[in-house]
Amino acid sequence: MDKPWPGMHIRTSCLEDGFFRATQPKYLNDPSSESRLLPFFNKFSPADYAWARNEFKKMQRDPSYVPSIQELEYYLKPCGKRYGEDFPHLLINEGFTSMDSYDESKLQEIVTYLNDYLVEAVSCHLGVFSLSKSDCNLHMWTHYASIGKGFAVVFDETHDFFKIYRPCDVSYNPEDRASVTYYKGAVRFNGYPAPSRNIDIKNKDNTLHGILNRDSVRELFINRLLYTKGEEWLPENESRIIFPLADCERKIGSIVSPSIDDCLLNEYPDVFHDYHEINLKKIPFSAFKQITLGYNMTEKDKNIILDKVSSNKELSHINVLHSKLDIYGKVVVKPM
Repeated sequence: MDKPWPGMHIRTSCLEDGFFRATQPKYLNDPSSESRLLPFFNKFSPADYAWARNEFKKMQRDPSYVPSIQELEYYLKPCGKRYGEDFPHLLINEGFTSMDSYDESKLQEIVTYLNDYLVEAVSCHLGVFSLSKSDCNLHMWTHYASIGKGFAVVFDETHDFFKIYRPCDVSYNPEDRASVTYYKGAVRFNGYPAPSRNIDIKNKDNTLHGILNRDSVRELFINRLLYTKGEEWLPENESRIIFPLADCERKIGSIVSPSIDDCLLNEYPDVFHDYHEINLKKIPFSAFKQITLGYNMTEKDKNIILDKVSSNKELSHINVLHSKLDIYGKVVVKPM
């Protein structure tokens, strides 16, 4: 969907050049769940239990046996006691009143650091192109087309372009999100235990970078990051394409440096590097199927769209429809 910029009628450049922005996660409007870990504090995530089931199967001869939660947690709960439990004065010296307050502080530190790491790392390489599954989604019109004053481009999903760059549905199910678990000092990333219980978040062997070096979990983990969002975003019913920034033909705007510790910049130059703020991907006009005009679009802006379409011979095949709000508050699309 396209929307007006301040001081302009509507932004119609995509009808002239076919360019659409692939937006890095750090610039998207979801600062809580976009490319971020879902934290679990002193309880286990669905991914943790899935990992434990796999470990249990290695020791189980009867494949039909279903382990109990207690049996699974045998593989998850840390053993022994911690110094702070037996020597509470050590906690007091560090400014904590209890192990719970210490654990909450560590959770905050780890999750904040790792989420910053992830968002910056992904934003150096990938951009998100968000799609609505319907041009009748009122939520999408109000949030991304200036309350119906913009327009929607409907694509032909059978076009070869979308066989190369395949849209994937976004899941809003918490069980599908990438997770980090902090359970009484033990840390897990999406079910997999951190290499060391005494985790140092700036140590490359003990951080998420070390976990992602395991080929068997990298793809699953990345998919859980890029194709999930928080439950509050469910009304969007989004599908998305993830474009490598290297595949974007046009790059504009300022050059951005990752907002990450210098030690990581130096340690992982292949992960963290400068990039253009705005990256545009060209979608062929033959993949355009329809233009839907917003239900609040002015007659002047409608004429601008019609003029752009009629003046572009490569768009001669598309239909231009307009949307209306019916008496039930639903968006309906009709011929002009």
